Amino acid sequence: VRLTTSEGLVGVGEITHPFRGVETCALARNMGERHLVGADPFDTEEIWLRMYRGDFLRGGDVGGIVVSGVDQALHDIQGKFLGVPVYRLIGGACRDQIPVYANGWYTGERTPERFGELARDTVASGYSALKLDPFGAGLGELSRSERRLSIDIVAAVREAVGPDVELFVEGHARFVVHEAIKIATALEPYDIGWFEEPLPWTHVTRYPDVGARTSIPISGGEHFHNRYEYAPLFEHNAVNIVQPDLSMVGGFTEMRKISAIAE
Repeated sequence: VRLTTSEGLVGVGEITHPFRGVETCALARNMGERHLVGADPFDTEEIWLRMYRGDFLRGGDVGGIVVSGVDQALHDIQGKFLGVPVYRLIGGACRDQIPVYANGWYTGERTPERFGELARDTVASGYSALKLDPFGAGLGELSRSERRLSIDIVAAVREAVGPDVELFVEGHARFVVHEAIKIATALEPYDIGWFEEPLPWTHVTRYPDVGARTSIPISGGEHFHNRYEYAPLFEHNAVNIVQPDLSMVGGFTEMRKISAIAE
């Protein structure tokens, strides 16, 4: 999404939706006409609340994505107007480097051998951390053979990259409680950095049941759109690591608040 000021500055934000692009773009245009024309791009708090409350969004992926993208674009305008990068506007730097992990590197045949080969190639390209979903189309409960294959894939990746590379396992919020516990227990020997979204978020109150049965940190939260949706995670101590997505969670304005609550 692009916002243009009367002085000719253009701010850019991301409003990508994987399945509902037409609706997302339509809502962005509609919000722009009613909430942004004539607004001051430095009034991010007021604009955020106007979009959230004025449109009765109260969450939801399309609205959350649009608010996020608009907020990014407003900060982009501010940075361009002041001649500074956006991080200077939200508290400045806390560190000189940020570690990253590779994701989406494991395409092709779902075998331990193939995952191991791809993992070695990815680490050789410069990454010191990898995330993977070894579970294929698994949902709810895994058969014994599927669970064994999934764990064998993780084992092959660990063997391929050695002990110094960080591994993260993605659950995509799709296992029942006892299956998630079985998986976490089986993953213990492979020194996993986190087990991401092991359960559906309809079962946020059961997340602590998984966390209590494993030493692997539990992470999640990328699909929530504001601090109100995040509240149950904190109330129930559901995760050890929160993962707000800048283009889902309400942009810089809302992410700072969620980060403060997490801290």
